Amino acid sequence: MMVEQFIDRLEQQGLLDKSVVDDLRRRVARVKGKKITPDAIAKYLVDGGHLTRFQATKLVNEITARLGAGLEAGGKSKSDELRLVPEDAPTSRRESLAVPKPSGGRTATGSDEEVDELTAIDRDLGPAVAPPAGGAASGPPRPPEVEKKPRVSWPTVPPPSSTPPPPPRQPAPDSPVPAELGNVDFLSELPPAADVLDSGDWGGGRRRLPAQRKLQKTSEWDSMLLLAGGASLGVMLVIGAFLYLSLVRGAAEELFAAGQAAYDKQSYTQAIRLYDDFLKAHPNHENSSLARVRREMARLRESYKNPDQGMKVALEVLPQIEQEEAFPQAREELASMLPQIAGGFVATARRSKDPAEQEQLLQKTAAAMVLVDNPEYIPSTLRKSQATTIESIIEDMARVRREIDRVQHLAATVETIQAAAASEDTTAAYAARQELLDKYPGLGTDEQLLEAMLKISDKERQRVQLVEEPLAPVADDPAAQLPPHAVLSHRTGQAIASVIGHVVYTLADGCVFAVDAATGDILWRRFVGFETTMQPQPVAGAVPQSDALVVDQRRQELLRLEAKSGGLVWRLVLAEPFYAPLVVDQRLFVAASSGKLFVIDAATGQVDRHVKIPQPLEVAAAPGVGRPQLYQVAEQDNLYVLSTDTLECREVLYLGHKRGTVTVPPVMALGYLFVVENAGPDFSYLHIIATDEQGLNLKVAQQKIRLRGQVLVSPVVGQRRVMVVTDRRAVEFYEVDPNNASGTPVMPSVQLNATAEAPTISYPLVEGGYAWVANNRFTKYQVQPTTGKLPAEWVLDEQDAYVAPLQLVRDVVIHVRRRQNAPGVTIAATRTNDKDPSWQTEVGVPARGVFVGGETIEVVTARGRLFQATAADFERRVLGVAQATVVRDERLVLALEGAIDCGDGQWLFAPPQGYNQFVFYRPGSGLDALRLLTLTVPLGAAATPPVPFAGGLLVPLHDGTVVLIDPVSGAEQLGAFHPRTELGVTTNWNLPVVLDGGQEFVIADNRRRLFRVGIKQGSGKLLDALQEQTLEGEAVGPWAAVGQMCCGVIRSKEEDTVVAVALPALGVLQKLPLSGRLAWGPQRVGENVMLATEKELLCLDAAGQEVWRMAWDHGPVIGQALPVDAHVWLSAADGLLCRVDAATGAVAATVEVGEPLAAGPVRDDQQLLVAGHSGVLFRVSLTSP
Repeated sequence: MMVEQFIDRLEQQGLLDKSVVDDLRRRVARVKGKKITPDAIAKYLVDGGHLTRFQATKLVNEITARLGAGLEAGGKSKSDELRLVPEDAPTSRRESLAVPKPSGGRTATGSDEEVDELTAIDRDLGPAVAPPAGGAASGPPRPPEVEKKPRVSWPTVPPPSSTPPPPPRQPAPDSPVPAELGNVDFLSELPPAADVLDSGDWGGGRRRLPAQRKLQKTSEWDSMLLLAGGASLGVMLVIGAFLYLSLVRGAAEELFAAGQAAYDKQSYTQAIRLYDDFLKAHPNHENSSLARVRREMARLRESYKNPDQGMKVALEVLPQIEQEEAFPQAREELASMLPQIAGGFVATARRSKDPAEQEQLLQKTAAAMVLVDNPEYIPSTLRKSQATTIESIIEDMARVRREIDRVQHLAATVETIQAAAASEDTTAAYAARQELLDKYPGLGTDEQLLEAMLKISDKERQRVQLVEEPLAPVADDPAAQLPPHAVLSHRTGQAIASVIGHVVYTLADGCVFAVDAATGDILWRRFVGFETTMQPQPVAGAVPQSDALVVDQRRQELLRLEAKSGGLVWRLVLAEPFYAPLVVDQRLFVAASSGKLFVIDAATGQVDRHVKIPQPLEVAAAPGVGRPQLYQVAEQDNLYVLSTDTLECREVLYLGHKRGTVTVPPVMALGYLFVVENAGPDFSYLHIIATDEQGLNLKVAQQKIRLRGQVLVSPVVGQRRVMVVTDRRAVEFYEVDPNNASGTPVMPSVQLNATAEAPTISYPLVEGGYAWVANNRFTKYQVQPTTGKLPAEWVLDEQDAYVAPLQLVRDVVIHVRRRQNAPGVTIAATRTNDKDPSWQTEVGVPARGVFVGGETIEVVTARGRLFQATAADFERRVLGVAQATVVRDERLVLALEGAIDCGDGQWLFAPPQGYNQFVFYRPGSGLDALRLLTLTVPLGAAATPPVPFAGGLLVPLHDGTVVLIDPVSGAEQLGAFHPRTELGVTTNWNLPVVLDGGQEFVIADNRRRLFRVGIKQGSGKLLDALQEQTLEGEAVGPWAAVGQMCCGVIRSKEEDTVVAVALPALGVLQKLPLSGRLAWGPQRVGENVMLATEKELLCLDAAGQEVWRMAWDHGPVIGQALPVDAHVWLSAADGLLCRVDAATGAVAATVEVGEPLAAGPVRDDQQLLVAGHSGVLFRVSLTSP
């Protein structure tokens, strides 16, 4: 009955969760019939952490008093029965009240079954964290413990006992309470209160007295009355003591709870006072450890936001409380406060401008981080929640350290620069600055550094020298000594009357072309080498018939050529790298990479003097528009201002750019100088420099502007508008207004965002309210500064590549492009108000076949055009219009390779691979000479050029087959040759060779197989293998056959080897190692076979034996060899014709053509005709020495 009421009372007061109450009822019901007291249940709940000892004692007393049970015979209180020692009792008292098990393992109060049931109740209820005294939650939640420490045992004075008590048992390390109070078995073994109180042993023993022992009368005073009175007095004393302890205990709990409440409300001063009062009154209370911890944490809470005060308090209090039993409950707060102390130090350091103060604060931060890194204060489980804060502190510490180092390095560098200025060692000053900026790029605009560099700049100005050193031009022209030539060009369209008399010049494929701006006719062509990248320009600007200034970077010379004929006016050999000439009046200013600025008379080419700048140069000089100054950007750091009249250095402005970052000359608009610095791989800066009316007093006008991409072409100026394009196709317009009230004279007006991911060169042009941009398309824009928009009016030639700057001649825009996948370039003229070109001229397309028929020479180009030439055309040097074109649609682009003799009077032209169309040519057929044949094979399937065979054309395919194509229909003529191949594996074939007789051929694949193939007769004709041989390596290059010998080259990692095999069995006759990799051949020449590497020329006879071998250092051999009498003529790619003795290999004669060749020579009576690489045909005397 008492048990049920006790549980009801627990439920009514809300001290337990309903689930715990229900479980208690269920467990009690299970052990029905067995004696279970409220005392035992209360003990379970106390040790399980569900009730405090005070709560349990109060409830047991209430329930006992209500039922009138009173005390047991021994006079012990319920609190003693439960062993609920007051909170401020010594620990040893608790230990002394622990009653050990009697021997035999049985409890004094019940059976083993009762113990099991009670144990089950304890397991089901599970451990619980005991709430603070008073039942109210206080303080932050208890953090996870790094290391669980045993509680220190309280000292006790045991009651009198007949036997000494056994030593107290040590609590288990992992137990949150002493083991004696937390052991379920101990609770199960509690004897009835009467037995314990009747016992004479209050210690650790279990000596029981018989329950029915009779009292013996030992005195006349030993009466029942006296005994009863004494017992009553004892009971009253015990009750009084109990009441006193209960009152004292209640006051302690209330005081501790008040401290907790103040702490929770962040009233830390009040909390400290209350905790002090609590600890003074109850120093041994069970919450005293927590009170000491909370008191010191309150002190830290009051001060931690001030880093200095917080650090001082932390160093004082943490060592005092870290050994406290309740210290783990402070770790969660420490995980929040300690990083904030360190963060406060480093935040102050970041705001400070004094390096000494920053250094001191950094040291304090490091000291604070020692506390943060201490796992006793912030264990790893809590450190994770502060990981972001801690990482931020570490990063800020690194920033402060870098800032300190930056300031120190800056001071040291400024000192070095000042010393260098005093000793006039500008090189050391620039090196020191560069070293500083490499580590700290942001210091480029530091005032101290700029001031120091101004002194260096002034020293640099004093170092500029004017050198009187004449340099005379030469009158001879090496090009005049070259063989006669004829330019192959093809013009279409209509003439433009507004530009009659004007000549435009452009550079393409290593050649300078002079073009009549009105008609598109090529006036002349001069080869200046593929090394030349500087565009030609007219001497007198847009004046009609203005001569050309041409740069030949191969020979490092500057030429003036006549506008109409291309004849040499003068040639100046500068003998060092230089940049595009700047024309000012009748003088040319040419900047050389050595730092020289040559002054050249435009009429004569004479140099009388030059300016020596004390730095290398990387760009041409820029003119001061309307101002008598030149602006020369040096290799790094400085911009030099030179007088155009006296060449005196007037100023040096320090820009601070690095080597190689300024690649285009500056431009000027309304007195403002625009300098582009390609500061990064995908961005650049636009520097804006202000000048006065004389172009002097240079100063930075405004903050530099960042552009998306690099600027590879100079900006263009249209009145007050500057247009800049980048290699990422960004287009930006800037309006110049010197009177802008905002103080920013240059403002962006129209911008087109970058759209290219890969670098692409763009060429801009602006005229009026329109702009043109040529890159991989040609676009006309309408400039709308009021709306900030740049709408495109039209876009042409998508995926073509524009290769030269746009030129404006009156109302005509000249543009040059290379069509997609096509050889040569197309020069075109478009009127500014039109979309389609008025005329187009195709140049630079190499000849693929030269055919001589009487007085007429016919040439087929790689674009499928047929030209006819006579001896007179070599005098005029230009073939202006093709006689026939194989395709009528100019949008169809062909890229044909060398001519193939079909043997029936026809010649065949085809791409090297991947084609599905042929071009047939029949000499002497006029306009019908060219015929286009489309094949049935898929586009991209062909692996080699076609080879005539058995009245058809052999076409090896990548799928592993070799088909024979009908030259009329383009369909397969008979069954294909299909050797064993793996499904889905690509086959690469070598060019097959047709054997004598024309009914068999030999071919090799990339699987080291060599086949002799013929036509097999049967139900249907088909190509089939007649013999197969395995090679020792993979075959490279074509195969050649002479008589009963066939030879090719196989490749290994170490070398290339010529292999000669016997026909028809394909057995190996000879193997000859080569000195180098195969570069040309093998090719049948007469009754021999010739081939070449990069280093040697080799000749084999019909038996596969070596005839001769000779060193070859004239570049790769190209095209077909031409046997003439006892000699062989060979074309070298670098522009040399060689006559070689066929018997010995000795070079009998050479002829310098002057530019790369595209094919082998062709005989025209006593002349040789040879095609140049860039669309030109040379004529060479056969008897040339």
